[in-house]
Amino acid sequence: MQDPGKPFTLVCRVGRLVELRVGPFTAREHMQQLQMGVAELVGSMKDAIGCFDLRLARVLPADIAEAGLGVMRSDNRLFHTIALLANSPMLSLQIARLMREANNPRRKLFEMTGELELWLQPHLNQAERQRLHEFLAQDPMVTEEPPRTPPTRSSNQ
Repeated sequence: MQDPGKPFTLVCRVGRLVELRVGPFTAREHMQQLQMGVAELVGSMKDAIGCFDLRLARVLPADIAEAGLGVMRSDNRLFHTIALLANSPMLSLQIARLMREANNPRRKLFEMTGELELWLQPHLNQAERQRLHEFLAQDPMVTEEPPRTPPTRSSNQ
């Protein structure tokens, strides 16, 4: 990830699609940074759609997982829908447990990008679907420059 002090990237490049790519979290402060970043980016959006790429993440220590549960619970009110992508079986089990405890039926965990795209497709317009595909096709080790202009607000088609 770009900054070892902040092991995630969070951006909205197109419409309501919020892209989060997460690396290994090693401190509770990382969860606090994430929670503040999400609140800042998504707080004024209506019906934000989250795609959270956890392919670089690792199983969380108990204290960080507990902080992550707090972030998930606060995200419940900010997002219309959240899709998470993980490729580690152990992390997937941990995330599934946290999702159950966060109690948001509009959040779903995936191991395959195609299934994630199909699940989000009805909630996205064409530009958002295209950007989602590009985001998921990227090598998670490579980060993009943040957009230079604010994302455009587009209607859900």
